[in-house]
Amino acid sequence: MRIAVVDSGIDMDHPRLKHIQCFGVSLIQDEQKRITVCEDYQDRLGHGTASAAIIYKFCHEAEYVAVKIFQNELITSESLLCRAISWCIENSVDIVNLSLGILTNSPSAELLRLCNEAYDRNIVVVAAAHHISNSECYPAYYPSTFGVTWGNVPDFRRYGYIPDSPVEFVAKGTIQRVPTINGGYRIQSGTSLACAYFAGIIAATLESHNKMNAASLKKHLVNNADRNIKPIQFGRPPKNDFPSVRSSDLDTVRKRVFRNIKEQNWAGRLGIFPASEKEMRAFVELPDYTSFPVSKYLDYPRNVDFRKPSESKKDMNLTPATYLNSDTTEGFDTLVLGYYSDQMFESNVRFGRSLVDRCLMENKNIFAFDSRLQSELKEHTRNHLYNGSIHVPGISRELFDDVMKFRYLPPVGIPVLGVIGTSNRQGKFTTQLRIKRIMENAGYEISYLSSEPQGELFGANMTFPYGYQSAVHIEQEKWQYFLRTYMKGVADFLHPHVILTGTQGTTIPRGNRDLIIGNETDTLNFLIGIMPDRFICAINPQDSIGYIRNVCKVVSIFCKASPIFFVMTPWERVFKRTETGQTVAQHRTLDEDEKKHCQRRFEEALDRPVIDIMDHENDGLILRAIEAEFS
Repeated sequence: MRIAVVDSGIDMDHPRLKHIQCFGVSLIQDEQKRITVCEDYQDRLGHGTASAAIIYKFCHEAEYVAVKIFQNELITSESLLCRAISWCIENSVDIVNLSLGILTNSPSAELLRLCNEAYDRNIVVVAAAHHISNSECYPAYYPSTFGVTWGNVPDFRRYGYIPDSPVEFVAKGTIQRVPTINGGYRIQSGTSLACAYFAGIIAATLESHNKMNAASLKKHLVNNADRNIKPIQFGRPPKNDFPSVRSSDLDTVRKRVFRNIKEQNWAGRLGIFPASEKEMRAFVELPDYTSFPVSKYLDYPRNVDFRKPSESKKDMNLTPATYLNSDTTEGFDTLVLGYYSDQMFESNVRFGRSLVDRCLMENKNIFAFDSRLQSELKEHTRNHLYNGSIHVPGISRELFDDVMKFRYLPPVGIPVLGVIGTSNRQGKFTTQLRIKRIMENAGYEISYLSSEPQGELFGANMTFPYGYQSAVHIEQEKWQYFLRTYMKGVADFLHPHVILTGTQGTTIPRGNRDLIIGNETDTLNFLIGIMPDRFICAINPQDSIGYIRNVCKVVSIFCKASPIFFVMTPWERVFKRTETGQTVAQHRTLDEDEKKHCQRRFEEALDRPVIDIMDHENDGLILRAIEAEFS
């Protein structure tokens, strides 16, 4: 057996190591980042000697290899650590002891690749966690390593196990007397010692089970852990008595969390209700952009603003329903359900409830935007023999926990394109769908993260619906961790060319500082989580140049991103006084000359194109503009 101690070297003359079989190398990096290998592995700091002496307690017959990466202080580079692991792989060691770690939430892709390669070759990498509770530390956090933290362990041959934790094992790390240089000893404690003890336990285990591979070794260690040994200031307490091995669980979690939308086929044909709701606008205007066919549109008996279909859309069966008749629910498999319970007319709410009841009785699937309906729908299914599926898109705490298991992944290395806006009702969601279609038609693989609940029905891999009646059920301070980790998983597992996403509502407050703001802070937290490289900004004809520039400046400051082009909603808000004396806001669509005049004015002031996103003649211009930014 060959055991590598990647550390500060080994003092071969220490009495504790008098009979050890050992050779070694030293890896040195110069100012130009070039790494050279020499044979001076003498320890001048004592840290590596202590680690080697602890492992030697368990296994006297092994051959020890000192891989020295600490020279005059216990500080080294990530590139040196990667080279040390690579050297260990090349030289066929069996166990690599890393009583060290990198405090970061974005370790390099190379470090992950090497640890995975070692695991695949059945080389056991044992790595120390940081001594501060829950500080991310690599490579201990990788599922392909055997991460170790410290605990109060009376018998150094015993160890503990932490279920549902990125660092799984606990070994002796409390205050003790350990060897140091020049034949001396010192008092020390910490996870470095715990790591060495666990490496020794693994060495003894492999000596008695010589045909055990890395996966079966981890399972064996989990099964034989002492459940009474707890970590010192680390993580969550164990949840169950006999957990499965986390490394094999991760593959199941990965397939569930980082979904390819092409694999989702449960919805079948869609029925849309209420079709006049603004959230349903894309189903009406872009029905061929959905992942599932839209076969029926339903609306309220009392509807004052439902837009009739154009001449080109007469075949869409787009008619308001006035009552439940025998064929109302025929022709679709899944009812896409909007926020019908917010209606001002009681008859409309009653109609919505009757429609939902009818669909449930007929075992139709329900895709509901409103998370408030979730308990109501589940209660209904408890009282009936229901064989359909109910889906309410959102972010649960369980999903957060699942996603955070992949925090070890390297940073996103592919372009992230965001769509933002100066206000609401600007077609930001439509803009995302158009860009997605244009780029896919050009042969690009697009992964789509939507902030709208209906996004999953238009090809989104996941939705983060933080807007109206938010279904994001995690604390706002966790949004950034969740979103960044999710984006890393999408990049690493799905391998798209571009990640596309977009915000809801406004980006910064309008007017004076005393006005109550809306969801602007939510939008900023979302933006900081997704960190777009470039963005497209939706604007209104009535926006001031100064306000648009301020919106772009905020995104630039927080995300270091710049706009590619702008899209303009061709209507303006006008205020009219009713006969009752109330002032109401209405939308007036600009005529063609007004629209072109606004576009020219904005283009001159903002020095970027202002594009009609719905005009298909602009598809080539849109594609070239995006390609130019990311090429």
